[in-house]
Amino acid sequence: KALRDLAATVGPIAEADAHLVNADLEFEGMKEENGNVEARAAVAGYAPFCESHDPALAARCDRFNWFYALLFAAYGAHGERNPAAAAIYLHTALDAAQQAGNRALEIKATAILASLAQADHDVELAERLLERAQALAKEEDDAALRAYVQSFASDVLAEREQYEASRDAIVTAIRISRDAGLKRREAQYELSLSGAELRLERPQQALAALARAQAFLATHNEPGLQRQRLHDQAIALLALGRIAEAKDKLGEAIARYDRETGPNARIGMLRDLGPALARAGDRAGALELYKREQQLLQARNDGRYERDMQQVQQLIKDEQDRLQSRRSAQWGGAAIACIVLALAIAFIARRQTQRNQLLTSRNRALRIQAEHDPLTGLANRAHLRTRLGLRASHFEGALFLIDVDHFKDINDRCGHAAGDAVLVAVARRLEGVLRERDLVVRWGGEEFLVMVDTRPAAEAVVLAQRLMKSFAASPVVVDGQPIAVSASIGFAVFPLPGKASVTFDAAFALVDAAMYHSKAKGRGCATRIQSVDPQLPLEQAALANGLVDRAILEVHRPAEELAPA
Repeated sequence: KALRDLAATVGPIAEADAHLVNADLEFEGMKEENGNVEARAAVAGYAPFCESHDPALAARCDRFNWFYALLFAAYGAHGERNPAAAAIYLHTALDAAQQAGNRALEIKATAILASLAQADHDVELAERLLERAQALAKEEDDAALRAYVQSFASDVLAEREQYEASRDAIVTAIRISRDAGLKRREAQYELSLSGAELRLERPQQALAALARAQAFLATHNEPGLQRQRLHDQAIALLALGRIAEAKDKLGEAIARYDRETGPNARIGMLRDLGPALARAGDRAGALELYKREQQLLQARNDGRYERDMQQVQQLIKDEQDRLQSRRSAQWGGAAIACIVLALAIAFIARRQTQRNQLLTSRNRALRIQAEHDPLTGLANRAHLRTRLGLRASHFEGALFLIDVDHFKDINDRCGHAAGDAVLVAVARRLEGVLRERDLVVRWGGEEFLVMVDTRPAAEAVVLAQRLMKSFAASPVVVDGQPIAVSASIGFAVFPLPGKASVTFDAAFALVDAAMYHSKAKGRGCATRIQSVDPQLPLEQAALANGLVDRAILEVHRPAEELAPA
């Protein structure tokens, strides 16, 4: 911030330079949201010069900085699932590189565009772009560029699930880097090789690649590469059943991510390590990581809600200030022209009433916008908080937490646009099952929360069956492609037997644990918590899955009756 404030006193280009430096630092620390803001500010600062047709202004454009500002903005847009914006930024970056005659930047932009095209499942375009990047790199006879393009070829092949070919491509990048004496690149690509080996379920080979990378990392300060090394080591050791060693590395990885990165990176890390722990048989450890992930998600979403509400409040204040200014001007004019005051006052009053009504309408629209998910149109956490009100301290009713199974696989296999279409379809199916007075919330990611004002447990059981059937009824069809969808559900009716009162947070923690129990049972089922040990605090019951008593019921298939676990 100090750098940005100082640069602002020098001029707009210096200010854009400061935003670019900050974007680089934020992305290096995997603080994507901050990086996105800084990158877009840098692009906005450079654009009046770099996109100008005025030769005097265009001469002040640093094409190198302009290129990297666009590149960072493209990364940010891609992370926000906005491939169209990412493609625009990248094509503009490619134009900038070509205008500057910088072949290295042109090759980088082309390789990244190939990766983006593959992520959007445009295989033909990805192939053409990759071939062009490889041809340009070969012409340049630059080892670093040839290795760079090979690394992107590996990414493209991995997107296509051609894992052996992906591994071969990254091995080629390692060989090129080693022959050219590019030690950092070699270590970086060894880490990529560890990921390729893990995709092929070869944990021992992954550890060997990590050991080779560590030979460089031991003597160099590379926080990002060290985080990746610890992450992959933990997963490889878990796959080999070396639980104690894995937990040491896992602890180091978590500490580094907590210290060095933003919430998105930490959430991604926990989503990788939690299932790996569960596969290794450590359900308690996996549950603990899952809890941490949910806490981070809630904190991140709460932060976004606060920012959204601040924007809403600022918009309201700006509108009120404008109305006040107009009101003052109107009354000032009336004072000067007092002879027409009697005629004007009725007109002014009527206009003021109309404006107040318009302001009220706008305020209501802004609040609705702030309390609803833009993708699905469902209520969000902010709306739930408003709806709960005082009930949050003594929650009563049925609560269902629903998680779409294998959603990451759907995104990876079919693309993010298809994933979004699945979420919208799920939202409509849930609404079709529920009554108008029930509330369905997009809780975050692929999770949905249903809150029902019902007390009889039998009604909740019937509703669970109907929710399950809504998923199993038919696949979601996206662009003619059927996508099978199932869900893991955790639910309970509150207050539980022996528990006079329960907070909403405690109720959520319990259904969260029940949902995780459904996942551990193979997904595609629902788990109901009927009761817990009356002597046990509810928060402890939610965290210690084994302490929830045997009165837990499961739905194994939508057509089945609920049966004891």
